[in-house]
Amino acid sequence: MATINNVLLSIDHDPASPKAKAKVSYTLRGSLPDVQHPHRYRESVQLIGVDEGPGEDGVNDIIVGGLVFSGTVGFANTNAINRSRVLELPDANINEDTGLASPFPLPKRDEIRAVVTLTQIAGAPVSAKSNDVKFGGIQLP
Repeated sequence: MATINNVLLSIDHDPASPKAKAKVSYTLRGSLPDVQHPHRYRESVQLIGVDEGPGEDGVNDIIVGGLVFSGTVGFANTNAINRSRVLELPDANINEDTGLASPFPLPKRDEIRAVVTLTQIAGAPVSAKSNDVKFGGIQLP
């Protein structure tokens, strides 16, 4: 079964622009059976809003327009394949925690994660998650 490692998300934002740029890097590696019996996988990279901590609703949400990549991949050998995918999207799309941070009249901080998934065509999915990136707003104690 193929593996996904070292998933890393960064979000760059120019305050003069209404857009943000999400960059997701990760490493794929096919197993020996993937090489010997040429398995193909659907490869996808999706941004999600993380709502897992205190004061959150516990439901992670898919970011609208946050599909960074969707395609297929196969493995000719077991060497690592390093990927870097970039998506530019409106700031408003990554404002997943709307409202104000009580007791301060400031926007809530957003937590964004990238999920990279390999689904063997006619098989079971393999997934790995990136780090969480805190974006905008205020950090509460």
